[in-house]
Amino acid sequence: MTTHPQSRAFTLTELLVVVCIIAVLVALGLPTMKTALMRANQTKSMGNLKNIGAAVSTYLAENDGRYPYQSGTNSTPPYWSVKVTSYLSAPTGVKTFKGVAVQVSPVMMDPMLGQTIHHYLGDYGCNNWVFVIPDEGAPQLSAAALTRSSEIVMVMTAGNMTPEGVTTSGSWYVNSSYFAWGGKFGAQGCPAYRATDNVLSLFVDGHLQSIPKDEFKKNRWQYLSLDGKALN
Repeated sequence: MTTHPQSRAFTLTELLVVVCIIAVLVALGLPTMKTALMRANQTKSMGNLKNIGAAVSTYLAENDGRYPYQSGTNSTPPYWSVKVTSYLSAPTGVKTFKGVAVQVSPVMMDPMLGQTIHHYLGDYGCNNWVFVIPDEGAPQLSAAALTRSSEIVMVMTAGNMTPEGVTTSGSWYVNSSYFAWGGKFGAQGCPAYRATDNVLSLFVDGHLQSIPKDEFKKNRWQYLSLDGKALN
């Protein structure tokens, strides 16, 4: 009579060993997956800035070479991100900001931020020494007046941040004078370094750069002011 060996079931100890091995493999893989996702989002974010740069160039060509205002008086419409949206992919919906219906392109939303903290007007802030504020009586800035186009950051990742560096929401503008004088990331409407510790930056001449936060802070006057000099 032929007998067949019976298959041996896993013991509890063996099963626990297998579970532990799987847990270790998952734990080892998660940081890699997280890093890969972060890099992918950073690449997409840089792509958004590139598209914004192209849109601004088109706006300049159609508006006598002058940049849009950051906004109307007292932060009322029209907002620069809404104006530039007409040269980008179509908005996906209508939001209300300060009682006014606004539409901005999805390109204005930074994939490095969570869905719940996107700002209605976008997560990329304009340098308001380039996209000036009409409250101060300044005319729209002419691109021809800028002699340091490869050194001035025009649009960058921006946000409202805590003193600990946590971004609580995106921001559509950068309060350049406040940041230049204080050099503090933990404020409203400041350059934001997101999860990469870099400020993703679009320069006036259209080139892109990922600038380490410490370098951005140290050289903030060179990156933001029109003449590259600190005010006394």
